Amino acid sequence: MERPGRSKLALTAFWLTVLAALVLPIAASLVLSFVPAKKYEGTVWMILDASRGSQTVAGVDDRRSGNEVVTYDQLLRTQLLIAGSDVVVRKAVQDLRPARLYPDLPATKGLDPSEIENVEAGVARGNVILSLEPNTFVFKLAFRHPNPVMAARFANLLAGEFLARRSALYSNEGDVDFFKSQEQRFNDELRAASKSLDEFGRQYSIYSVSEQRKLLLERRAAAAKDAADNATQIAKVESELNSLKTQMVALRGKITLPPEIFGDTSRVSGTRAARPSDVISDDPPLLNIKIYQESAARLVSANSELEGLRATRLQRADVLKQIDAELQALATHESTYNTLRRTVSQAEGAIDNLSKRASEARVNNAWRSNEAFSSAQILQPASVPAAPASPRPALYIPAGLIIGLFASLLLLFTGRRFGFVNLKFVPDALMHDQVPNTRVSPEPVYAMRSSVRTGLGVS
Repeated sequence: MERPGRSKLALTAFWLTVLAALVLPIAASLVLSFVPAKKYEGTVWMILDASRGSQTVAGVDDRRSGNEVVTYDQLLRTQLLIAGSDVVVRKAVQDLRPARLYPDLPATKGLDPSEIENVEAGVARGNVILSLEPNTFVFKLAFRHPNPVMAARFANLLAGEFLARRSALYSNEGDVDFFKSQEQRFNDELRAASKSLDEFGRQYSIYSVSEQRKLLLERRAAAAKDAADNATQIAKVESELNSLKTQMVALRGKITLPPEIFGDTSRVSGTRAARPSDVISDDPPLLNIKIYQESAARLVSANSELEGLRATRLQRADVLKQIDAELQALATHESTYNTLRRTVSQAEGAIDNLSKRASEARVNNAWRSNEAFSSAQILQPASVPAAPASPRPALYIPAGLIIGLFASLLLLFTGRRFGFVNLKFVPDALMHDQVPNTRVSPEPVYAMRSSVRTGLGVS
């Protein structure tokens, strides 16, 4: 037989356990309802139209090979991951400047602005709430903050940064940046090549090899023609001089003319000595003198013209030599000039091509941005909440009461099932009869029956 004190202690411990099961949930609900700081929730409702360009249909071969079909749900959940990414949250924190998201955060005291931004971004990520509405393309982007105005403001910033980040991811601006960088590189090469070509052209007076060669050849042809005409005129004048000298030999008689006028008679080609029969003795003397005078004047004029033609021949020969020298110099520098010009042309062509490719890339990026996951729009921006989202006493207190009652009743049921609460008040007389030769206490005695498993009972 067990001592009554131990039975009473076991019973007391059991009822204390039942009481704790009832009271502790209620107390916890009260603590959760009134101890934590209030937080307000700014909510932005967004729609992601994934109906265009997002459904991947697998063929028979793909299904046989185990390829899976990309579902709308997968695509929409991908958007949720983008919306809650650290890049989006950090950019929203930066856009909030110069205001701070958590100005009273103890962990940010004495830190640099960049470190403060990291700490605030980490805390903000823990207060971002993302949820997808079932069977729709609508999802909720919410942010909780002790200040209701800041909660709504930061939620709207998150939505804007999400749209910007999404556009940047699906537009693939790397293509455009690549073409722009290559275009800048070829612009630098074009400037360098143009400068070298300009300096080379100035140094050797070359601006276009083909055009300059054409002009020089035209000049040379004209100069050669003039030289040929000049030679013909010289031959003609020389022939006229020879004829005049022959006539004057016949008329000269006893008149002696100086060599400067008549010239060297030995140079007259094809002349013959004057015969007596050549002298026109029958003509009147005055007529012969007149003819002689006119022939002498023509002879002087022909000599002057011949000297001028000979000087012209020398000058035109010099012109031909100069043109030939220019043609030779042009041929010498042609290869270098063409190389520089080709470099400039290649750079210009590359710039035009890259400019076209950059424009095409921008168009393709815009198309991919609209067709990859279609469009994302804000259905309803966040407004300043009127009531806090947490804590919620109306939810926590009834929940704590229900949990406490359920736990206490469960303990009572368990105790009854296993004999812990099958209690009985034993009268003094009955207790005295069952236990002879024992002094009966004036206080009642409590006994507790138990099953064989508990080891407690009355013998």
